[in-house]
Amino acid sequence: MSNYLERPVDPERVYSIGTSITLRERTATENEITIEIIKHLRVRDWENSQTVLAKLERGTLGSEPTSLLEQSVVVAKFYDSRYAEPDINIPTAQSCRWSVDNELHAYDTLKEYQGVLVPVCYGEFTYMSNEVVVPVLIVSYINYPSLVEYYPFNFTSIEVDGIIARLTDAVNKLHEKGVYHDDLELHNVLYNRETTQLMLIDFGQSVSAGYPGKISEGRFKEVIKECERQDLAMVRAALRKLQRIESGTSLSLDITS
Repeated sequence: MSNYLERPVDPERVYSIGTSITLRERTATENEITIEIIKHLRVRDWENSQTVLAKLERGTLGSEPTSLLEQSVVVAKFYDSRYAEPDINIPTAQSCRWSVDNELHAYDTLKEYQGVLVPVCYGEFTYMSNEVVVPVLIVSYINYPSLVEYYPFNFTSIEVDGIIARLTDAVNKLHEKGVYHDDLELHNVLYNRETTQLMLIDFGQSVSAGYPGKISEGRFKEVIKECERQDLAMVRAALRKLQRIESGTSLSLDITS
């Protein structure tokens, strides 16, 4: 039976707002938490992850100084293979597993920047849904809009220059640590206009120098170079988008991403 025929009901019903879900920490099977879904961030078909905003109903996360207690709000990413885009060459479960590992290795490599440049990662959990084991990544909630949410932009040229400078600095810091994001679209850059703080999210497509993942050994070095070029190209693309909007040129943006 194909992946498509095995797909359950719409993900918005499976991960409906108000649903309480018990998760078990992958590396500590006795540790369980319960979360309540309070908002959909990106819940739709043909995605490797269903991303929601959730309230921690039971249990605690992490350790000092970044520990979270009950009633805290977090972001939960459910890597549910039943909704991932089918590929005749790669099982959807494997594709989701690669995305989880990409994120985990990126966050682990970027420990010193967690909470400053990237969210805090509280680790991988598992969720049993109709006998399907769904990996779940829990990260801190950063209450900043993404750059795309500022559309239509009214940034001044000075603000645009500052955003691009901070984004370039962030990318350089990632690269110094051997992490290449490879998906630096505007919806993956969070920005606090009042404080000018910038955060990068969603490392599912990232490549880390110490983790080849699905990439063959013979291709790994070249892929690293390609991802480095891609990150820098996406910074330049972000600059062009901001400048075009500022100058009044029409630009179509997918604000649902």
